[in-house]
Amino acid sequence: MPPKAKKRQAETKKHMGGKMPKLEANSNSSKGSTGLRQHLTQPEWLKILKEELDKGYFQSLEKAVDDEIASGKEVFPAKNLVFNALNRTAPKDVKIVLLGQDPYHGEGQAMGLSFSVPPGVKTPPSLRNMYTELSNDIPGFKDPGHGCLDKWADQGVLLLNATLTVRKSEPNSHSKLGWQTFTDQVIRSVSEHSPAYWLFPSSPVPQTTL
Repeated sequence: MPPKAKKRQAETKKHMGGKMPKLEANSNSSKGSTGLRQHLTQPEWLKILKEELDKGYFQSLEKAVDDEIASGKEVFPAKNLVFNALNRTAPKDVKIVLLGQDPYHGEGQAMGLSFSVPPGVKTPPSLRNMYTELSNDIPGFKDPGHGCLDKWADQGVLLLNATLTVRKSEPNSHSKLGWQTFTDQVIRSVSEHSPAYWLFPSSPVPQTTL
C-alpha cells in the first residue's frame, strides 16, 4: 500500500475509534457473483430486510454490480462499505435521516455514509454548504474542519443515499439498477418504527418511489 494510503487509513481508523470496517484487499474485485448482501451485518436490519434481499430485483442488482466490476469498471464505495450507513446505525437508534442521492463518484471519497468522506479527504461543497446552514441555525455549531460524519452515524443519524453504489466519475450511473426499491423499504421501516426527523439536503431532492 502506498505511504499516503497507509497514512489515510491510519487517520480514518483513529478518527472512527477503531470502528472502521475492515478494508478488503482489492475489495471491488469479482470472480463471479460474490454478492453484496454478505456485507450487511447489523442484526436488526438483517431481520427487517431479509425478504427484500431475497427478491429477484435485488439479485439482479447484485449481478449488475458484479458484472461491472468484473468488466474492469470501478464502482464506489468498496463492497464492504456499501451498507455502512445501516451497519453503523441500528433501526432502534435512528433519530434523524439525512437522505442523499448517490455516493460520491470521485476516487477515495465514498465511504457508504451520505455526504461523508474519510478523514484527510477534502470536504465536498455539498457538505460545506450544510455546515454553513448549521452554523446559521444552531448557536455554537462550528465547522469541524473535516468531512467525516461517522460520529453523527454513531449518535443516531442515518446517513442514507437513495442509491448505494455509483460508477467512478459517473454520477447517477446506478440510479436505475433497483437501489431505490431497496432504500424505499429502509425508509418505510424507519417511518414505521422510529420517530425520526427527515432532512433532504440534496438538490434536487432524492427520488424515491414512495
